[in-house]
Amino acid sequence: MSFNCMFMNDEFLIMGSDSRETFADGTYNDNRQKTFVNTQQKLCWSYTGLTKLNGIDNIEIINIIMNSPTPIIDKLQLIEHIMCYETGQYYQNYKSDSIFDLLIGKFTGSHFLAYILEVKNGKSHIKVNKEYSSEDGDFYEASGVYTEIIHQLNINEIYTHPVQTINNLISHCKELSQSTDKSVGGKNYIVFMKKDGNISTYIDGKITII
Repeated sequence: MSFNCMFMNDEFLIMGSDSRETFADGTYNDNRQKTFVNTQQKLCWSYTGLTKLNGIDNIEIINIIMNSPTPIIDKLQLIEHIMCYETGQYYQNYKSDSIFDLLIGKFTGSHFLAYILEVKNGKSHIKVNKEYSSEDGDFYEASGVYTEIIHQLNINEIYTHPVQTINNLISHCKELSQSTDKSVGGKNYIVFMKKDGNISTYIDGKITII
């Protein structure tokens, strides 16, 4: 299932995830990037949940949509349609829950916006196409497993050391997962967008192009 999270305030937006893709037989791939950025559009996104079905890589399709010049709401509606179909098919075929969550962050030039898409078993949940603004105050969200640990964020720490704080949060999730479902692992991918327009990306806390 994996873990991802985001935090934004009036000065910055940060988003991150692990990189483990877990298969139905319990095996996994630790090199599945799940957090992405388009620096030209000042846009970042991160997902958890269903990645492939019947040989179709949903993430490749979603990345094409996210990198297109289409307005953000149109992107969300198209992805919602695709993932409602895909998770619905999985649920019908395997009689097991199928979930897809997408976190999106965008810098408008004056403030940050966040969007959340939640799809389960062919149906989108209440947060779909919901827009949040940094102008309304601090905002944070997590999806996947162990989402409750987002409430353990130390506001002072994330204000002063945002990358280190999110990197530690993802690492903590990996530690929790190691002794339970093992669905969180691999590397920590992070996108950090500042109000001055600067965007930096990190893998395991080290600045790296992703």
